[in-house]
Amino acid sequence: MGSFLGVPIMLRGAAFENLYLTEKTGGEEFSEEGEEVVRLLAAQAAVAIENARLYESAMQWSRQLESLNEVSEALTTESDLSQLLQLASRSLRELLDARAVIVQLPSPDGLWLTIEAADGEHAERLLGLRVASGRSKSGRMLMRMRSERIDSLIDDPEVDQTAARLVEATSALYAPLVVRERAVGVIVALDKQRTGHRFSDADMRLAQAFANRAALAIDLSERVGREAVRALLDGQETERSRLARELHDETGQALASILLGLRPLEQQLGTEPLV
Repeated sequence: MGSFLGVPIMLRGAAFENLYLTEKTGGEEFSEEGEEVVRLLAAQAAVAIENARLYESAMQWSRQLESLNEVSEALTTESDLSQLLQLASRSLRELLDARAVIVQLPSPDGLWLTIEAADGEHAERLLGLRVASGRSKSGRMLMRMRSERIDSLIDDPEVDQTAARLVEATSALYAPLVVRERAVGVIVALDKQRTGHRFSDADMRLAQAFANRAALAIDLSERVGREAVRALLDGQETERSRLARELHDETGQALASILLGLRPLEQQLGTEPLV
């Protein structure tokens, strides 16, 4: 090799690739002017690469938002809570390309969290699992009401390892389901299918946006359920009142008819007592 010139392509202060030139025509050495030109080309290449990355990221986010809006529509049209939770777990798993997604809801006293829906690997084994709120990451997410990304589950002392061991997961995303400043549950994604199983910051933002929509749908489903129960109870009370009125009216009419029927008999018998 008679001559050589190498210039790094810098992206955000780090060397992404190197631009190499060898064997200048005529066997001459590369001049300082030539080196400056190559540095300019490397800088332009870095800008082009960064723009391509930003464009791909923007397109990916646009596709995810479109999918998120479609899922939101589907969530708001599902009134059955169990079906809604299952739809939420399946939709988020597809959006994040996760190995498994679970939805945990707290018990009425808040002491326990139960997996009410699961989708992905070992979903049937995950359903129904219960963990203590005070000794689990999900329980702390309910209190903190903010999303969190865990790159190494085994190294986080807050994580209850039961579900993670069943799926053999190494990383996770936790997103609380918060509506009107109240946490109604937690949705957890376990292991990204690609990129070494770890989720990105973009994945966490997407999971939180999804969790916000899912929480609204769950709250709506619960309110619709409560309204239905209230309407049923009101209907039953109205029916009882109607029947009571009808019975009262019918009984009164029957007694009046009996008294009218007894009056001629009373006149025939007179007022003397029967011996």
